[in-house]
Amino acid sequence: MMLRSEGDFILASNFAQDLTNLVMQYLELWKTHANGRLCVTVPKEKYCVIFTKMKKEGFVSFKIIYTYTTYGDEPVYYDTDSDYFNESWGASNISHYVSVSEDHLTEIHYSIPIRGLMLPPDKMEESIKQFVIKDQAKIDEANRQKRITELEKELGILKSNDSTTS
Repeated sequence: MMLRSEGDFILASNFAQDLTNLVMQYLELWKTHANGRLCVTVPKEKYCVIFTKMKKEGFVSFKIIYTYTTYGDEPVYYDTDSDYFNESWGASNISHYVSVSEDHLTEIHYSIPIRGLMLPPDKMEESIKQFVIKDQAKIDEANRQKRITELEKELGILKSNDSTTS
């Protein structure tokens, strides 16, 4: 059994808070510049970060936990004893609507490369911005290649139609 001192707990607590702050800073920069890319979406709602066992070398694993609320209207039906109830109306026996809301507790698992967390804030932000530029270039190139393929296919159809009409 390993004995730990009060200082060990204080040190661990301080390191945990420091790591949480770094991850939150990274996530806020991600939300500002790259939200939704790589299927990583940081919620607009307030969230907390819970660290999980590392799954991949060189990455910090965690989950984001947050609550979001959905709103809607639900019909209130006339009671069968009501003077306004009519059997022939079926589902149309609606008296009025009430507004309802429902809270949903959600958690999302993510990983961040440790090397990204080790950067100073300005470099961290620049790194995310550069990622977005490169990712958008890949998407644009894929769309360009897809368009070229579509146009070549259309051209092939037009050429085959031209040779059959001549």
